[in-house]
Order: sequence, then C-alpha cells, then structure tokens
Amino acid sequence: NINFSSDQQMYFNARRNCDIEIIRESEFNGSRFITEKFFKAIIFKQPFIILGTAGTLEEIRRSMGYKTFAPFINEGYDGNDDTKQRIDMIAEEIERLTELKKDTFKWQEWYEGIRPIVAYNYNTYVNNLRKLAQINSLETKLSRIGGLQKAHDEMVNR
Repeated sequence: NINFSSDQQMYFNARRNCDIEIIRESEFNGSRFITEKFFKAIIFKQPFIILGTAGTLEEIRRSMGYKTFAPFINEGYDGNDDTKQRIDMIAEEIERLTELKKDTFKWQEWYEGIRPIVAYNYNTYVNNLRKLAQINSLETKLSRIGGLQKAHDEMVNR
C-alpha cells in the first residue's frame, strides 16, 4: 500500500519478519489484564509468548476461547507465581526456540505444527468481530450478555 508512511511500512515489515511475538502485557504481577498487544499477534498470525501475570494463558484459553501453543512452546511459565522464576522460564524457552531455529528441518516441522493454532486463533478473532458487528442496539447487546437483560428490564419497568 503506497499510502503507508515509512514508519508504518517499517512496522509491518518488522512484524512479517518476526517468528514469535513476545507480548509484554501491562501487568506482570497482578491482574490478568489482556491488552491489544495480544490481539496484534492474533491478527498478524503469529505464535506468542506472554510476559504477563501467572495464569494469563489459561485465561486466554478458558475465558476467551483462543488456543495457545503447547507443546510447541513450553508454557509451564504460565503456572508459576514466582515472578523471577517465571521470567527465567520464559528466557529459557526463547533460548530453546532460538536454538531450534538453527536446524532448518526441525524449525519447519515446528512451524507446520503451530500453523493450525495460528489459523484457529485468527478465525476466532474474525468470527468474534462478525458477532460484534451484528449487535446493533443496546437491547440486542443486553440480551446477548447473560443477566444484563434482566437488570435492564428491572430498570425500565420500575
């Protein structure tokens, strides 16, 4: 796209050349606050490691419906509450993947393994956007969100 500025083009080229997104979330030792940084990895179809609070990957799987990359990425760090140990485990995994990439055959095999997960996550994101686009009124939105319809009805019928 010729309308991109050089900064934007550099950003997109850097993302295209990135094998794994290392996502640094806003919280590393507190709430499981998942930001747009996670969704950028999904949109750009990249595998990811999340520098976030313990349990962030579990939250992404359980509450948001996305898949993570075990066994292709060792995600044991996600269950470790000790901040220093979690950082060390992430660093070790990045080193392991860096070494793995040196073997072209093994890296290709690894990449083929993660492709279905990347595709699933991207499709989940797109499908969620489609669902949001269908919500065109407050009443429709409330009716799709559990107990909010009941709360809405109680307020209106007072």
